[in-house]
Amino acid sequence: MLTEAAWILHGTPWGYTRIVSNLKGGLFALAVLDAEDLARIHEIMERYEDSGIRLANAALAHLAERENFRTIFSLDRRDFSMIGLKRNRSLAILPELS
Repeated sequence: MLTEAAWILHGTPWGYTRIVSNLKGGLFALAVLDAEDLARIHEIMERYEDSGIRLANAALAHLAERENFRTIFSLDRRDFSMIGLKRNRSLAILPELS
């Protein structure tokens, strides 16, 4: 999500600075991926291979599954609207588009 936020704010003079400041201030934390996570990320990528899912989105879907998140922040509604998590869960995607 950090990379997604940085991409969205890349045109603003304060965007990245604000992200780093909020991270240092404890507003949010970075989730760590390790070698054990790669197997599930790879499964997600293989399952949705025909859709062209990217590594970043597969990793975010895995983190949502692993951490039991119900909502994610992404502008890529296409990938996340089709991804089904374990236990037949789907994700709410922010920002909501009308």
